[in-house]
Amino acid sequence: DWQNEIYRKAFTTDNNLNVSGSIGKNLPFRISGGFMSNDGILKTDNMKRGTGAISLSPTFFDDHLSVNVNVKGTYTDSYFGNGDAIGAAIRMDPTQPVMAPGYDNFSGYYTWMSGNSGLPNTLATYNPVALLNSKEDKGEVMRSIGNIQLDYKLHFLPELRANLNLGYDISKGKGDVVTEKWAPNKYTQGGERSRYEQDKRNLLLEFYLNYAKDFSNSRLEVMGGYTYQDWKKTDHNFNVTNYDGDYIVNEPTYPQYVNQNTLISFFGRLNYNLMEKYLLTATIRYDGSSRFSEDNRWGTFPSVALAWRMSEEGFLKDIEHLSNLKLRLGYGLTGQQEIGNYEYLARYALSDLTAQYQLGDTFYQGWRPSGYDKDRKWEETATTNIGLDFGFFNNRFSGSIDYYHKNTKHLLNNIDLPMGSNFTNM
Repeated sequence: DWQNEIYRKAFTTDNNLNVSGSIGKNLPFRISGGFMSNDGILKTDNMKRGTGAISLSPTFFDDHLSVNVNVKGTYTDSYFGNGDAIGAAIRMDPTQPVMAPGYDNFSGYYTWMSGNSGLPNTLATYNPVALLNSKEDKGEVMRSIGNIQLDYKLHFLPELRANLNLGYDISKGKGDVVTEKWAPNKYTQGGERSRYEQDKRNLLLEFYLNYAKDFSNSRLEVMGGYTYQDWKKTDHNFNVTNYDGDYIVNEPTYPQYVNQNTLISFFGRLNYNLMEKYLLTATIRYDGSSRFSEDNRWGTFPSVALAWRMSEEGFLKDIEHLSNLKLRLGYGLTGQQEIGNYEYLARYALSDLTAQYQLGDTFYQGWRPSGYDKDRKWEETATTNIGLDFGFFNNRFSGSIDYYHKNTKHLLNNIDLPMGSNFTNM
């Protein structure tokens, strides 16, 4: 049974250790570490991961300043089994052996041959065990996530708090795929080697002030802040070679790709509560995204919500079984910028493998222009709603009735274009 030759019972071990405590009264800490090993059901499939984390929460100045520091790190080492062996195990002739004499060129693995040519038959099913053992696909990823948050309650104005949050998410991954020169599916080109590397970085800076004040019959909260977030991804691509390091004819060569985008936001919020009956919430955001041209980079997105707790009014408060009755009105405008990073710029992209040019015996990929639109702007969605919340018999019976209207303009979406336009989509 060929499936028995490639599959196994998969085991997983997961170990974790946590230590927590406090150094003195003002420095709580938590330290943790872990290790996991996870086998796949293919015999060459395995993933190992180590993790570590530390958290500190000190306070200063009579608890007016609180600090939270969190750092986490992971290291993942993976071996990926050759998935082609799964289909081959279903199709392969069950009467043939795994190993057989006379197949030294294929490391002893039985292989369907193409007549007396000494070459494998490319139309026949390859030996599943040979596929599994001839390919080593390994990758490793190192990742660290951390942030430090400071919250300060001003001594001279305790109603005002300042909050600063700095964070990062950084990862580095790389992988190698090596197929032996005796592998039946890569035999004529002498095996194959490929390599990839990828770096990711996400940086965050957020600062806001929050003022909260209670009056005799009302409460006021005002908040305003700023956010800066930057994402960057770099892909390092390398030429595909055979096992001995020679370049393979007609394999594409890829450059280094760098993708980066930045989002900057100014925001504010106002909450006002009068006698627990009349509620007001108003917000505004002013967002700038590098995914749009300078003329369309910034968008303003306000919202306002009003609520009236009718059940607190004198003419309804004495109704015995009425627990809650609240009327809500709201309007908001939101923005969306989930598109490619440079779609407002004229760019060139590497053509796919079906669009190569032949010069002599060699095929070359070309560079082609990509579709772009310099007038692209924020997608805006305006929502208006009215709602009624109700509850009876101490809220044992409760519910809501809502009506809303949503309208979106400047829709951002990929649209397939007809043949002959030289672009697949816009």
